[in-house]
Amino acid sequence: MGYSSNTYVSDIERGRFIPQPDKLEKLASALGMTSEEMEDLLLESKLQDLGLDDPGFTLMFKEVPNMTREEKQSLIRAYEAVVKARRPERKKRSS
Repeated sequence: MGYSSNTYVSDIERGRFIPQPDKLEKLASALGMTSEEMEDLLLESKLQDLGLDDPGFTLMFKEVPNMTREEKQSLIRAYEAVVKARRPERKKRSS
């Protein structure tokens, strides 16, 4: 793929980020997939990591008409922020 290290691909595999469309297309092509198939797989993985592994939610999230890639990522970031913000509250309550 031409990257100087495995870190970039490794970060993608770990769900740390979804690559920009041009890079996603190159990765997908190298794997014999469309960029849409690759993005769907990455999205499903990210949602599972967040605890949103309900197939109905995943399907709904992918099928919302006219939702842009940026809007999808924004929703994921917002959910991550909520989960992160609630973590200290759980510890305090259980003390």
